[in-house]
Amino acid sequence: MEVNLAEGTTFVTYSQSIRSVINAASTLALDIRTSQYFKDGNHRTGLLALALYLAEQDVVFTSSFHIYRAYTILSARFHPGNESNTLNAAARAHAHERIVRYLRRRTVRGVPDSEYLVALADAVRQLPIIISHVEAVGASLRKDRDPPPLNWAQKVVVKWTFPEFKKGRAKLR
Repeated sequence: MEVNLAEGTTFVTYSQSIRSVINAASTLALDIRTSQYFKDGNHRTGLLALALYLAEQDVVFTSSFHIYRAYTILSARFHPGNESNTLNAAARAHAHERIVRYLRRRTVRGVPDSEYLVALADAVRQLPIIISHVEAVGASLRKDRDPPPLNWAQKVVVKWTFPEFKKGRAKLR
């Protein structure tokens, strides 16, 4: 909603808070991910729907947003309520809480341009490559515990995916 002032100055007011927009976007993404509407790509479609809903509400990601991290949260892969790609009510509530918490610090008001939207779509499109690489590293770590050389960013991504490599003897150094 735009409000015009007498001297020709215009400013924008929003009908919803960022928090409520994030909540609605997260609910939409989890519904797509949980209901498994498509044969393949439900997690990625849910993530893209989340990003597009936020953009439609003039909410954009900050530079601290990582698409793969949002993907791992949305997937809830290590939650005990994640059964055969569907989430029980407790797992869904937990994933919703985590994605909302993650996005609250990584979104701001802003008008997305076409380059922003194309970059998001490309990032989602590249997720299968990242996922397969991280899965291969995880399998290697579980098998021999002799990890391939990983840089800092790769270690972070592996820890996001495999919680067992965060602590104790299995901790990545």
